[in-house]
Amino acid sequence: MIPPVIVPVTYEEIILALSESIKDGNSAVKDLEQKITEYISSKHSIATSSGRTALYTLLKAYGIKSGDEVAMPAYMCSSVSDLLFNMKIKVNFIDIDKDTYNLDTSDLNEKINANTKAVIAVHMFGNPCEMSIINEIAKENGSIVIEDAAQAMGAEYKKEKVGTIGDSGFFSFNRGKPLTSLDGGAIVTNDNNVAQKCRDISNNFSKQSKGNQSKTFFKLVGYTLIQNRNVYRFVHNLARNEKTRCDININNIGTKYTNFQAELASTQLSKLDMFNNIRKNNANLIYYNLQNNKHIKLLNISSHMDPIFLRFPIRVDTSIRYDLMKQLQNNGIETSIVYPVALSKRYNNFSACENAEEVVKETIALPVHPQVTKKDVANMTRVLYDML
Repeated sequence: MIPPVIVPVTYEEIILALSESIKDGNSAVKDLEQKITEYISSKHSIATSSGRTALYTLLKAYGIKSGDEVAMPAYMCSSVSDLLFNMKIKVNFIDIDKDTYNLDTSDLNEKINANTKAVIAVHMFGNPCEMSIINEIAKENGSIVIEDAAQAMGAEYKKEKVGTIGDSGFFSFNRGKPLTSLDGGAIVTNDNNVAQKCRDISNNFSKQSKGNQSKTFFKLVGYTLIQNRNVYRFVHNLARNEKTRCDININNIGTKYTNFQAELASTQLSKLDMFNNIRKNNANLIYYNLQNNKHIKLLNISSHMDPIFLRFPIRVDTSIRYDLMKQLQNNGIETSIVYPVALSKRYNNFSACENAEEVVKETIALPVHPQVTKKDVANMTRVLYDML
């Protein structure tokens, strides 16, 4: 069984990261931050315990507080909106472009207002959003732009790596992201003042307990095991059970990133371009194989975008979506609907975001991660053609 999304991590890399973190003391986090600034071409990078902690820290650094408004897409992970509501921030849900899954800039232009302090621009599935237009709209309304590049580390917009095209950005090193240390994240910014505020906030976070650090180690060992397809076949229901994933707990912020995880993330970062090239090659092959199928709607990729394709989303008729997913699973390919409900529908008293509410009913995300082979891609597309 092919997992829907996974990052190659070896047991040897985990042991080496643990050994190096003990030997090098407290330098691993700073070393990782320097490597990220060099990779992204940013002035500053601040490592955090999660992508959500990175966003929380940025919001605090920019002085966004209870009662302020933040605009964000209606199609994305609910942990972001949950964080905003938890901080008592007013959320302004923006519809998406069905063909890119990213912010609909026309809807943003219509809904942004003088009370909007920030726009969260999400690069969905590793496909960059239209940053030039978003920046222009935000500037005209006195808003800052925070890039949610959790799914897109290494992707480029107009030959610039995403993350610092807006005012600031953040990445996630969660188990289902472009690189992983099980948990973790990073802030990137070119603003000296914002960077210092982020560091001051992060310095006040507590160290992770020895117990939590031990749990992280053993979870990472378990993560290496489920990369074996036969093992994953037996445990995939547990692996996909959201209730077992502590990282979606909104209160799991306010702790520091560990040196052990930073050592592992550094190893992962050195392989990121290789991982992303495999993802892109797999996605391009799927696109080529499916482009003439009239029953499948594919992503629209602009010429000035260089996406990394964390997953490859397709849209099909709602009536056959689950039958397709079941048939793919029967052929050893696990897919995902990713987001089961548009955020504008998840909470009460929000106006409709019609595009987001439509794509959640039609989307199937195909795996394109580094463990997916050309043979797997051929198998995927064969199943889809046989069913459609």
